[in-house]
Amino acid sequence: MNYKAIVIGRGNIGGELISRLAGVSAITKAVVARKGVYTPKGEPHEGLTTGGTEDERVKAAFGMMEEEKPDVAFLAIPTTDDGSIALRYIQAILARGCKVVTSEKGALAHHFETLRPHLSQIGYRATVGGGTMMIPALRVRQMSGKPVTVNAVVNGTLNYIFAGVALEGRSLAEMVREAASLQYAEPGANDPLAVVRGEVKDVKMKLSVLFNAVFAKGEYLHPDSFQETELSDDDLLAFTDPGAGYRYLTRLSNNSGPDLVAEGSPGSLKAKIGKWRVEAGFYNVIQGTDIGRWFPSGVNNAVMVKIGHHGDEGVYEVCRGPGAGPAAPAEAMLADAKELLAIA
Repeated sequence: MNYKAIVIGRGNIGGELISRLAGVSAITKAVVARKGVYTPKGEPHEGLTTGGTEDERVKAAFGMMEEEKPDVAFLAIPTTDDGSIALRYIQAILARGCKVVTSEKGALAHHFETLRPHLSQIGYRATVGGGTMMIPALRVRQMSGKPVTVNAVVNGTLNYIFAGVALEGRSLAEMVREAASLQYAEPGANDPLAVVRGEVKDVKMKLSVLFNAVFAKGEYLHPDSFQETELSDDDLLAFTDPGAGYRYLTRLSNNSGPDLVAEGSPGSLKAKIGKWRVEAGFYNVIQGTDIGRWFPSGVNNAVMVKIGHHGDEGVYEVCRGPGAGPAAPAEAMLADAKELLAIA
C-alpha cells in the first residue's frame, strides 16, 4: 500500500525522514519549512510558498492538506515553546481526518490531557527514547498494581557527552563540540553549560511524556511539576573531574527506597505525583555495580525495570538503542506510520 504523506519541519529529523520516505511505500506530497511549502526536492510548492511567520506557515500547511489530502502528517519541528505550536498543528491535522506522527515532545509533555482522547490517531514513540521504542516496550510489561522502579537513560546527547568524559577522559568542551558535529546537539553548540541546561529541559519533557503514556492514572505529570536545581559552571567542573564517573540518570518509582540523588543536587529534577517519585540527576556510576554493568554507552538510551520491593519479582532490561541524532527518531516515526495505517 502506498500512502500519501506530508512532512512538517525540514531540520535534522525532517531531512532524514524525507530521505527515508523515498525508500518506503510512501509518496511525500509536500514539505512545510520555515519559508513555505516545498516539494521533497526543495522546489517551491506551486501557489503555497509563503513568508516566515508561524501563522503563515500553519496556514500554508493546512491549505496544502486540503489540496493533497495526505494519509499521515509527520511533525518534525523543534520545541521552541510550551508545545502550543505543535498542539495547534496536531489538532488541525486530526480535524482534517489525517493521522499524525510526531517527534516533537512539547505538545504531549505540556498538553497530554488534551491530546489523550486522540492518542489512537497519533504516533509518538519518537518523542522518548529515540530508536529504542521505549514507550511501547514498557507498556507491554505486566506492572500494574506492583511496586516498580524504572531506571532509564532518556537523553542520548547527555549520555554521549558524559560517557566521553567519564570513560575516555576527554574534555567536556571537546565532547560538546563533537556532539554538535554529529547532530546530537544543536549545530554550532559550543557553550557546555547552555547545552547541558537545554538537555535537562529536554529530560523534563521526556519524563512527562513517558510517565503519562505508561503509568498515569487520571493525574498527569507536567514539566512544570518538577523542582529543578540550577546547574553552574563550577558544578559541571565537579561532575567532570578526572576520576569521577558521573552520568545523567532518571528514575520513576512507586517503591520504597532512597532517592536517586540528594535534594538540591545541582542539575537534578524531582517531582511527586500520587505514589510516584520521578527524578533525574547526575549519578556517580561505579563500574562493576548493577547500575554500572547496565549503563548504556555512547549515544544510547536504555531502560532497566525492577518489579517488587527489592526486585524480587524480576529485574529486566526492557530496551536499549540509539537515543539522539536524526536517524533513530526518523526510523521510529516510520514505524509509527506503518502501525497507524495498518501496513503489513
